[in-house]
Amino acid sequence: MNLKEAFINCLTGDYSPGECRCIIDNAHTTALAYLRMKASSRHLYLYNGEPLENLAWDFIAELFERDHNSSFVVLTDVFSASDWDVVSTEEVEQQFRRIVCTKVDDNIFRSNGEKDPSLKKIIRNLKNAAQNTKFENNVVVENGFVTVMNEIPEEQRLPLIPSEVLEIQLSHRIRETMQMPEVLLEVVSILEENQLYQKKISLVAVAISIRKAFVHIRDKGQEYSLGSEPEENLHCQSFEKRIEAAADNIKRSLGEKYVKKRVLTQQKLSLFMDAVKEIIRLEFIEKHSDTNHFECLKQHNPEIEYDEYREQYRPVFEYLVKKTRAEIIEFYEKEWR
Repeated sequence: MNLKEAFINCLTGDYSPGECRCIIDNAHTTALAYLRMKASSRHLYLYNGEPLENLAWDFIAELFERDHNSSFVVLTDVFSASDWDVVSTEEVEQQFRRIVCTKVDDNIFRSNGEKDPSLKKIIRNLKNAAQNTKFENNVVVENGFVTVMNEIPEEQRLPLIPSEVLEIQLSHRIRETMQMPEVLLEVVSILEENQLYQKKISLVAVAISIRKAFVHIRDKGQEYSLGSEPEENLHCQSFEKRIEAAADNIKRSLGEKYVKKRVLTQQKLSLFMDAVKEIIRLEFIEKHSDTNHFECLKQHNPEIEYDEYREQYRPVFEYLVKKTRAEIIEFYEKEWR
């Protein structure tokens, strides 16, 4: 059954049980796949072995809230601005996947709120910081999201920024002595600067990213205090710059060829190269030579599915990794001669 047609009928109130079931089953399939990916990559917070199928049902239930007229309240609000005559079935499917994944992310942590009072404290501090901070642009914290209110209409079709991407960028920007208003300014700056995602992110995702970013900072501090030599620290900083330079070069040369041949879009190329840099970083700096390429790419491009990756993108992505790695090795071989 066509998901777009099912939505049109369900949101106008003229729907059959089969059309309603089509949307619900689609949401459950997406939620279950997302939970499995989270569990396999150890990003499913406080997961204690509960059946993922049941968690998926619990986490998407709010999406199908109905009023006294049996109208879908949440979904009607989400798709209220959609021009059904223009939007394609693929765009409807992509937007719905983003909605489901965002709802799953929120409920993962809300369901464990009693076990994690520190997360609630971070969220509360974020809300207080938003109320007491002067921003250059209009920043709103409401309905569970942080939003920079300068979006253009086309931007609404972009995906929400993955929490893993925010976490990585925050880790390079914040210091342990920063207060929450300063951290929030960095979050807003990251949202403003990005061109690949909406300038909007779940408040829960921000809180998780902040906490994980501070953990990274403390871990690095402990590594340095345990006797790492100053020259080793300088080498890590130098190598980080070399990764960026090599990735930029491969993106301009090989990557743009993929774009011209329509193998990748410009947006996908940027997401792929972010994942390439992460793999190289894990391999050479953190010594994780067995990094799973798909899982790493999935963190930067949550919408990609394994079958799609294996059939269409695996050779492309692995070649981008190979060429970036080779350029870095070639540089150091010349340096060491």
